[in-house]
Order: sequence, then C-alpha cells, then structure tokens
Amino acid sequence: RHKSATATTSWAPKSEAGGGADAFEAFLDACLEDVCARLKTEHQRQIWHMRRSVQALRDEREQLVKQVGAIKRQTASSSKRRADCAHTANSSVNSWSAWSQASG
Repeated sequence: RHKSATATTSWAPKSEAGGGADAFEAFLDACLEDVCARLKTEHQRQIWHMRRSVQALRDEREQLVKQVGAIKRQTASSSKRRADCAHTANSSVNSWSAWSQASG
C-alpha cells in the first residue's frame, strides 16, 4: 500500500508558512500522485482477478468438452452393442426358423 499523501506532505495557511499557494499546490500534486498510484494498484489487482476468472472458465470449459466427448463415445459404443445384439438375435431367430422349417 502507498502512504497517504497527507502523511508525507503537510500544508499550512500562508500566515503559518511562507508561500502558502506553492505549498498547497505541492500538497495537491502529492495527493494526486497518491490517488493515481492507488488507482493503478487497484486496477492491476482487478485485472489479475479477471484473468484468474477467465482462466478458471477456460479450464471448466475444457473439462466439459472432455466430458461431452466421453458421453458421445459411450453412447456410440452402447448403440453399436445394441445393434450387434439385435443382429445376433435376428440371426439366431432366422437360423432357428430355417432349422424348424427344414425339420418340420
């Protein structure tokens, strides 16, 4: 944290310190410099937090894409197994029908 400008620069009316206008201007410059430094620090902090949030969202998106891919592969595999099973069942029924007709 930056020191407050009021802690490092003081201003007194002209009657107490010679050249009051110059002292006051110097005090205002110091205050402005302090405020700018604080704003810059806060701005950098906010940017850092925003970058962390964006990276977290990218990581989450990557995980979701992987999960969707795995689900698609499982679905395709299940569909293929069902099709294979149906084909096997049809072949068995056809073979049995052919055998029973030949036998009967």
